[in-house]
Parts: sequence; C-alpha cells; structure tokens
Amino acid sequence: MIYEIHEMVLRVIVVTVGHRRDIYR
Repeated sequence: MIYEIHEMVLRVIVVTVGHRRDIYR
C-alpha cells in the first residue's frame, strides 16, 4: 500500500516538474 502511494507521489512530482519547466520556458 505504501509503495503504491509513493509511486503516485513520484508521478505527481514528475508532472509538477514538467509543468514548471513548461512555465519557465
């Protein structure tokens, strides 16, 4: 269960970084 949550959090972080890069660009 914890592993699944961790994976979801990692995905959210990746998406946030991608969006941030898009905004910076």
